[in-house]
Amino acid sequence: MKVGNQHFRTIWLGSDERTVNVIDQRKLPFEFALTELRTVEDTASAIREMVVRGAGLIGATAGFGMLLAALEAERMDRQKFLEHVRQAGDVLIATRPTAINLAWAVERQLASMSGEKKSDQMVEKAFEIAQAIADEDAEACRQIGLQGVSLIREISRRKCGERVNVLTHCNAGALATAGYGTALFGYHYYTLALIGFVTAIILLAAMLLFDRQFEPGREPAVAPPAFAALAVWLVIGLTALNVVSTLLECGFGACAENPVVYELLKRGG
Repeated sequence: MKVGNQHFRTIWLGSDERTVNVIDQRKLPFEFALTELRTVEDTASAIREMVVRGAGLIGATAGFGMLLAALEAERMDRQKFLEHVRQAGDVLIATRPTAINLAWAVERQLASMSGEKKSDQMVEKAFEIAQAIADEDAEACRQIGLQGVSLIREISRRKCGERVNVLTHCNAGALATAGYGTALFGYHYYTLALIGFVTAIILLAAMLLFDRQFEPGREPAVAPPAFAALAVWLVIGLTALNVVSTLLECGFGACAENPVVYELLKRGG
């Protein structure tokens, strides 16, 4: 994204490679200010206080936060190093327990560092993974935009060049990610479920409004109208998906107060 004539990402490693810079989103749009993160606690505070916002950016920030944790422990032996970064990961996850990207980034960093034998190798791996998380998020967002462009062009062609309206969900711009933004198709499952249920209700209401099966002497229809069947199956399908997703998230016991992983998938992995 450009501010003036200068290109900025929402998060990047400082020139000293021991600090992380982020845009302070609390001050937008009236002031463009940068915040420097030097420690794990700085990173946790930035997430907690909403200096950074949006799933993609929170994940990238967590990845860089784990890098800062690794730098704090670079002179420790392997065991103490891993203890330190694990504790740092717990601190970061506690800032937003329901943020999936955050927990995923922390776990990815921990898994990558745990595969190395020496502290300096673990620090090097933390550098690599932190940058990869940010770069991958930016590239994924760029691909979403490219895919969306072709769809918008086609809609514009069908509308003979008239304005095309695009509805976005949540914080979908570049500020919510490591770059570009998820302005197209950035819908959460629960939003799609809501749209589906509302659509089903409308279809069922239309069926009851126009069906004449309640007229005296009229035999009830053997098969429901196509749109009524669609509505019924839509409700059944969404309900089934909701049951499956809840089961994966909570397992066979009570759901965690702040679930951040799919329990059954985690156990299976």
